[in-house]
Amino acid sequence: MKKFLVLLLSFIMIFSTLCVSSAVEIDDDLLSGYVQGDIMLLDGLISPNPNSTIRVKLDDKYIDFTDANGNVVEPQIINDRTMVPFRKIFNELGVTDENITYTSSEEPIIASGDDAVIKLQIGSTSASKTVNGVTTNITLDSAPVIVDGRTLVPVRFIAESLEKKVGWDAYNRTVIIIDEEKLQSELETAAPKYFELLKLQTVKPNTYDVSMNLNGTLKYTDSSDKSNNTNITLDGKIDMVKAADAVSMDINAKLSGKGVMFDAVKSAGLQNIDLSIIITKDAMYLKSSLVEETNGKWVMEKDDSLNELFETLNQKNDAELLNIDEDSLTIYTYDSYKMVIDMFKELLGDDKLTITEGKTTKFEWNMNLDDLLAFMKKSDSSVDTTTVTDVIKAFDVSLDGTIKDGLNDEAKVGMNLKAEQDTESIELEIKVDAKYNSYNKTYTIKVPTGNDVMDVSTIY
Repeated sequence: MKKFLVLLLSFIMIFSTLCVSSAVEIDDDLLSGYVQGDIMLLDGLISPNPNSTIRVKLDDKYIDFTDANGNVVEPQIINDRTMVPFRKIFNELGVTDENITYTSSEEPIIASGDDAVIKLQIGSTSASKTVNGVTTNITLDSAPVIVDGRTLVPVRFIAESLEKKVGWDAYNRTVIIIDEEKLQSELETAAPKYFELLKLQTVKPNTYDVSMNLNGTLKYTDSSDKSNNTNITLDGKIDMVKAADAVSMDINAKLSGKGVMFDAVKSAGLQNIDLSIIITKDAMYLKSSLVEETNGKWVMEKDDSLNELFETLNQKNDAELLNIDEDSLTIYTYDSYKMVIDMFKELLGDDKLTITEGKTTKFEWNMNLDDLLAFMKKSDSSVDTTTVTDVIKAFDVSLDGTIKDGLNDEAKVGMNLKAEQDTESIELEIKVDAKYNSYNKTYTIKVPTGNDVMDVSTIY
């Protein structure tokens, strides 16, 4: 029975991600556990060498700084800034020689790329960039220099001026440059209908009141010991209010049924679940009658990371889904994003999504067992999908909803799973209906204070 509970939990985690915003922002947390985690684990066996050659990686390739005469001009660190041969870096970032002006060390270096014009001067920390006619003067940490007859410029200033993301992988002593715009384009190409759906959502509420109804059934059968057989039904509701300064959620659920697993639910006092949550920028408050130690009071936990959570809840559904954090770039980041984009195509490609436009636009997304297996194989090529199908006999997830007057006002999610192994089988069905009650109004959420609150540390 335990192995089936683990399997059930895994699929519930996958399913729950579908009940959030229709725009899934790809950030560094989403990447963890894919390429970076595994490779960094292997790389950790090698000690970093502080004297190793500085490298520069642009997207998925390392830049070769060999000049026209076959001489390698290594990047150098000067005044804590990585300096690289100026013409090579401009060329690699798409600026051709005819768009570069540099006649002598007495004259400025001027380079034009797309909408940007960059100007630097040998020996001077004063630089400027002009974008769409607007000039910004910048003081560099390290001035362009001539070393052994080679002109070196600060790579971060050049790359960022050309709208690239730049980071420093200290462990591998590598400057990381990523073309975020190119990745975004690849993402849109992978799932064009999905981005069409996002662009139809012109109304993006700042505040809202949403209700979600949850219904589910679980049937567990053990033909070798019928005393283990269980049927459980879930009826629940989640009410969520997003105000300007706080978010509140009230969760109420009732479990009914019969069998050994339901008996365990009853003995734990979990037939009726009530949980209230309030999230602010610096604290989270929880209250439930299931936690007797609180005596009906709110439990408060302060955590700096809650500010990031609150900001995430404040994000709107935009078609710009990439969120590349320069501070966390490594030599594996680009490959990780490419992997996620491939999986994005598997999950949200045009073969999975149907859009019927009209005064009220309807959309439907489906994923079946074959799609799941393809997704698993894409995530990890070592997965033996034959072993999976030996256990999972049926799996499908669906999401459908309506967009009315530019608002994704209603959505329904459903999941069905059937698995069998030896004498055991499990069938799970979950349905969630979500709907805006109102939006863009002034909502007041009363944050608990005084004697109504106890610190989480007093419970443990």
